[in-house]
Amino acid sequence: MIIKVNDDYQIRSDSACWIVQKKGSIRKKTKKRDWQNIGYYADFPAAIQGLSELRVRIISDEAIVSEIKAAIWAITEEAKKAILVFTDG
Repeated sequence: MIIKVNDDYQIRSDSACWIVQKKGSIRKKTKKRDWQNIGYYADFPAAIQGLSELRVRIISDEAIVSEIKAAIWAITEEAKKAILVFTDG
């Protein structure tokens, strides 16, 4: 199963875990998008939390408080939408 969080991140599951992936480059021969694995989690809520924490950590050190708050709000909304997709709710 693949759950798209936004244009840059997705969460993929296999038989053993949930894998957070970041968009990579497009292969020249196949024209298909590569996805880089950036985190492995035992369950879906942990994957959402891990991705959200990662995205908060990479907000620029030079960002002002209002920019940080807006980014955290956007990340939270994307996480909520991904959870709804997962739970069909």
